[in-house]
Amino acid sequence: MKKFIIIMIILVFSLCEKTFANNGQNYYQTVINTKELAGPVFEKMRGYLYYNLSGMGTAYPYVLDLVDPATLDQMAPATYKGMEVGLYKFEGTYHHIYMINNLAVDDFLGTVAHEYAHAWQTENCPHNQNIVIKEGFADWVAYKVLQMDGALNAANNIFYRADPVYGKGFKIILGVEDQRGIAGVMEYVKKTVNGE
Repeated sequence: MKKFIIIMIILVFSLCEKTFANNGQNYYQTVINTKELAGPVFEKMRGYLYYNLSGMGTAYPYVLDLVDPATLDQMAPATYKGMEVGLYKFEGTYHHIYMINNLAVDDFLGTVAHEYAHAWQTENCPHNQNIVIKEGFADWVAYKVLQMDGALNAANNIFYRADPVYGKGFKIILGVEDQRGIAGVMEYVKKTVNGE
């Protein structure tokens, strides 16, 4: 009986993590479709990073915008048109993260963590860093956040990715973590241009 009660308590707490208030009414949110819903998820992600990845944060302010797929497609580099669900740009003196609206909560969390990692890289890493290291690190950050949030299926999608940029880069960063730990990863990406 005690096991059943403990399991029920854990289940209730996990559901509450993804429950949002709407005019005094609580409901289970399956997609992020407003800035009001995006904000708490974004701040939760930032908290995970700060407390679990060596104080990871940015000095410059950020702007988070939800856009429709056509708008994001217009902003995306030619190589990625039609494939982007998030996009990061440094504009003037602030970080701008664009996210497609109506993403599932776990997809939003992983993608916004990936884009926020690019903001951190802008402030802390070589600007001529190899794309494999840059994208691999951003995917590693997303992977860590998804694990912290218990979104293991979404985390596994990153773990098993096999493409020559994101997948390869993620495996390189994961190897660095295995050898040097989290602090070692942070130092590695701060100094590495080409990597392998």
